[in-house]
Amino acid sequence: MARRILFVLPSFGRNGVLYGAERIAAILMRGVAETGAWEPSLVAFRRPDRANHVQGLDIRSEFLDYRGPDAELRMTAACSLALRRIIADRQPDVVHSHLWPVSFAAGVALMGLPIPHVIHVHDQRPWVRSTALRHSVRRFLHRFVFRVTRPCFVACADAVARYMGEPLRIPASRIVVVRNGIEIERFCSLDMQTGQELVTVGLAARLVTEKGIDNAIRACAKLRRDNLSITMRVAGAGSDRGEFEHLAADLGIRDRVEFCGEISDMASFFRQVDIALMPSMAEGLPLFVLEAMAAGRPVVATDIAGIPEAVTNGIEGFLVPAGDVDAMADALGRLARGRELRLEMGARARIRARKDFSAERMISECMAVYEAALKAWNSPTDFRVEACGREVECRSN
Repeated sequence: MARRILFVLPSFGRNGVLYGAERIAAILMRGVAETGAWEPSLVAFRRPDRANHVQGLDIRSEFLDYRGPDAELRMTAACSLALRRIIADRQPDVVHSHLWPVSFAAGVALMGLPIPHVIHVHDQRPWVRSTALRHSVRRFLHRFVFRVTRPCFVACADAVARYMGEPLRIPASRIVVVRNGIEIERFCSLDMQTGQELVTVGLAARLVTEKGIDNAIRACAKLRRDNLSITMRVAGAGSDRGEFEHLAADLGIRDRVEFCGEISDMASFFRQVDIALMPSMAEGLPLFVLEAMAAGRPVVATDIAGIPEAVTNGIEGFLVPAGDVDAMADALGRLARGRELRLEMGARARIRARKDFSAERMISECMAVYEAALKAWNSPTDFRVEACGREVECRSN
């Protein structure tokens, strides 16, 4: 008989598009269901604003009517009782929550219930290490809930695991690194080049300041001043789009920067891109980078969080310091001027993506974590989890 697993997220589909954590959850739900070993269901705190993306997954889903900000206390007060009722009704064997605010609310809902909790951490949030009083209080509340509910943690990268462990007093034995995986075959059939003379740089992100879009625009403007024929495609939506459009106009390259809006088919996006750019100032292990690699595109990215765990500087692309516009422009310029270099790095990127970042590998490792969480809850002894030839040590507290 299949075990039941409940996925909990803040939302599942905004503006008709699944975002990073939502896409990871969708891959996991589909993957574990196909094995027959687990029966997934979903709770999202917000209602989707367009077509329900769960329809294609054929799983039981429920959407709460939360309309407030992504803040732990507000979300917990509004949603934890409803979530507890859903948990009592569905009686899952494991709860898998994604992103900090929802995971805190899920932890409160699970207090006193004999159900293992797996928390998926997708990025590095400043409050985890900030010295501000409000952030210290926030950490204290998280530590209290974690001490009571004894969750296991899945970090999307080694850097993310290191970042959160000590400040939140999470034993290393309860943090498992499962790097993000993507549906490789959707991208590996793409040609290695667009065939156009004009070199196109592509990036996809929320259009907010922390994603470094302004630095990307400045880097492209610098290349334009150097008489390099280059254009940029920017996919995504966000509150700062207007500012970025004005910046491109002020720098004289508005005609060379295309804001594409939300794009659900990233394979089509990469067909018109020669170089992938990830200029972000805050990340985990971005799916855009992994998909670009699978598509055979060389990557220029900031040297932060889990990105160096996917892109080796000078091998699959170039890594640059966050916020360094000159270094970003230099790296883009080298690739824009060197067609053979683009092809070589793109080929190596595709090989690396196939080897290390498949959805199948991620699904297998997460299923091993679910089994480990059940054992850790029911057994006081140490144990080991083997997933895809990689052993992960866990320990019950």
